[in-house]
Amino acid sequence: MKINKLVESTNLKSEKKLNQYLHSWFQANCGFDLDFELGTDFEYVYVDDLIRYAFVVPDDHDKMFFDVCREIAPELESCDNFLLSLFHEVGHYITQEDFEDDEWDDYNEKSDWGNDYNGYYHHPIEYEATRAGIELMLENQHKIPAMLRAIQKYEMEILNELGYTELD
Repeated sequence: MKINKLVESTNLKSEKKLNQYLHSWFQANCGFDLDFELGTDFEYVYVDDLIRYAFVVPDDHDKMFFDVCREIAPELESCDNFLLSLFHEVGHYITQEDFEDDEWDDYNEKSDWGNDYNGYYHHPIEYEATRAGIELMLENQHKIPAMLRAIQKYEMEILNELGYTELD
C-alpha cells in the first residue's frame, strides 16, 4: 500500500505513544503542557492547547515555509520540515497573547489564503510563531537529533500499523 492521501488521527497505539512522547518532551524541556494529535495538517488549537501535526503536506507549502525559516534564521541550512512545522505550532502557543484583538480579527478575516503562502507566512501572527518556534529549537538544539529519531521511529510504527509499506 502506498501513501497517496493525508494520514489523519487513527487512535492507534503507536499514535498515542507519539502524542505522549511529544507531550512529555515539551513539558520536560520547556515547561509547556500541550496535547498532540495526528491530523491532516499542522495546526494549533488555542482553546485546547492542542497541536495537530501531519506527516504529509504539499511540497510548495514546505518550500515557502522553509524559505521563511531561513529568512528568520539563516543558519538553518537544512532542517527537518516536520520539526520546523511542529515548533512553529508551539510558537503559536508561545506568542498567542502577544497580539491584540484587532490583529487577530484581521488575521481571521484572511482565513482563506489560497496559494498565497508568502502572504500567509509573513503575516505577523504566523511570522512571530515561526520566529518563536525557531528560537525554541535553537535553545534546545542539542536535544533535537534524539527527538527527531524518536519521532521518526513512532511515525514508522504508525505507518506500519496502518499497513503502509512504501512511501510516495
